[in-house]
Amino acid sequence: MQGKYVYLSGMFVRRKKNRSGSTSVVVADKSSGVFKELKVVGVGTTDKEIRALVKEGKEWIAHYGGQQTILFQDDAAE
Repeated sequence: MQGKYVYLSGMFVRRKKNRSGSTSVVVADKSSGVFKELKVVGVGTTDKEIRALVKEGKEWIAHYGGQQTILFQDDAAE
């Protein structure tokens, strides 16, 4: 089932450029007003690797223990 999901949290996937030229992908939270890195997903150097890591980070957010995901009926038809 495909659709648009709404996450009820301040969690998001962040790409962070490193001095070496690679890009770190982390899951971060800013819901309490303080920026926290919750999980380091990985480090990539190519666009393909980075896209895969971002996808993995979004999946981690969707399946995170305290996370609630809502699928709206209207979005399921798209």
